[in-house]
Formats: sequence, structure tokens, C-alpha cells
Amino acid sequence: MRPKDELLFAPAIDARLKVHTPFRVRIVSSGEGVSAHAPEIEEFGHGPNRGEALDDLGKTIAELYFSLASERERLAPDLAGVLKSLEEHITRVHA
Repeated sequence: MRPKDELLFAPAIDARLKVHTPFRVRIVSSGEGVSAHAPEIEEFGHGPNRGEALDDLGKTIAELYFSLASERERLAPDLAGVLKSLEEHITRVHA
């Protein structure tokens, strides 16, 4: 396994969302591919290369945001905290 690499990640993850504050992401390469980890929200993306791992992470972040936002009133405190973290990075736009 190679050393970890870190970057700031502010992708265009969905036409209905705008990332206004980048996520700090750790990239780890291994013989099995690449993982992109956003520790603040404990989410991962995986792929055969860095670009695809980041793309997968972006899709995961968007899906998580929409899932949590749709259930906002019924979230347990830990998931409400994850949504709060997401909202510190993401703004919903009307598309």
C-alpha cells in the first residue's frame, strides 16, 4: 500500500447541489484499486483509479445528502449531525 494522499474535493456532484466548501478527502491506493475517504462524514468512494474513486465518492455524497434531507425531521442525533456537516459544505439549488 502506498502512502495516503490528501486533497480538497468540491465536485459538481448533482445539478441540484452546489459544493461551496470543499471536503477534505484522503486517497489510498492499493493493489485492489483506489479509495477516496471523506473522514468528516465517514463516507468512501472506490474505483480502479483516483478519478473513478472520487466520482464514486461524489455520487455517494449526493445520495447521502438527499436521503438525509428527505428524512430531516425523523433523524437520530448522529445522522442529524451528518446532515449538518453536509450542509456546511453543500447548498441545494433549484434546477
